[in-house]
Amino acid sequence: MAGAPVKQRVFRGGRVLVLALFYLSALSNHVDAAVNPTDVGVLNSLSAAWGANTMNWGTGDPCTWTGVFCDPTGTKVMNLLLQATNIAGTIPAAIGSFTGLEQL
Repeated sequence: MAGAPVKQRVFRGGRVLVLALFYLSALSNHVDAAVNPTDVGVLNSLSAAWGANTMNWGTGDPCTWTGVFCDPTGTKVMNLLLQATNIAGTIPAAIGSFTGLEQL
């Protein structure tokens, strides 16, 4: 590339820049992904029914809440692991509305 004309070197550098920007854009889209609003609504219903505020539910990213595990994209609740959380009561019917729940 030492003997390549300046125009050709700039063009190659531009392609690398475009690919880098595309990659960074894809990463930022993943970071900005939000949990499905239906799943958030179900979690809020469970919180209200069980008094789950003791589990630190209700603020921030639901995927970081105690016992809540999301898919790799961070858009669906996949698992609820609620052992040793001291919740009591019946399981609300709303639990059937999760968009991707696989394990309870």
